[in-house]
Amino acid sequence: FNSVYHMGADLALSVLIPASIIQYVMTVPIFKQINNMSIIYKVPEMEKIYQFIQKIYRKVITVTILASVIAALVINLIIPQIPAYAGATQDSISILRIASVGNILLSIFSANSVFAMLLTKVKPLAIMVMASAIVVGLGGIVLGRFGLEYITLSYVASASLLAVCSTLYIKKIFKNAPSIFFARYI
Repeated sequence: FNSVYHMGADLALSVLIPASIIQYVMTVPIFKQINNMSIIYKVPEMEKIYQFIQKIYRKVITVTILASVIAALVINLIIPQIPAYAGATQDSISILRIASVGNILLSIFSANSVFAMLLTKVKPLAIMVMASAIVVGLGGIVLGRFGLEYITLSYVASASLLAVCSTLYIKKIFKNAPSIFFARYI
């Protein structure tokens, strides 16, 4: 346990809180709505379900990014001004700033994960997470030799990997999204 590192990294995790709450509130009714749509619409009208899923995804990902960025800005601007953190080392503040960026990227992965779970296509997500764990582990070992704040760079790299790969994966599986729901009724 390194208090200098955790003083910045643990606080940076609070970037995920507003994004997670918003994702939950926005995505809870989706499954029911899509099930209702797949009953109402016929197979030739699958495009309407695809458009609905795309529209909801764009809203969720946009709001997730906005909430994460706003939370990161608030944390990075206000926390160093709080007297309890005024005595924090410059390394802790640097770690806070870098880890906040990684958590914004992690919130994108979280939003993508919700839609992958909705479409019951989660195995590739597990592979992405394992690859990301390897990146952060190896990167932490290599970069940790140069200082604590450099460990967070491996965290940002692994979160970037998760955000990009999961976004590409979601784009891929969205093409078959309506058929996944119609297959339940055949």
